[in-house]
Amino acid sequence: MNVSLIILVLVTSTVLFYVTQKVFINRNKFDEINPRSSHHTQATKNGGIVVFITLFIFSVFYYLNGDEIIRIQILFL
Repeated sequence: MNVSLIILVLVTSTVLFYVTQKVFINRNKFDEINPRSSHHTQATKNGGIVVFITLFIFSVFYYLNGDEIIRIQILFL
């Protein structure tokens, strides 16, 4: 795997994390703390969104360039 691609993915996900975290804080979107929570302080709900957006951006990029990330035919066997 290309090292520059790995660095680009890490930078993109980090930037997206901080941007979405600021948006969630400004809109007061925090996860409620309950007995089953793994955190004991306020936490925003943006982690899963950042992972999805990052995967979506790079998947679209590779699709538009004609590269295959994964062979789709394998998934439907």
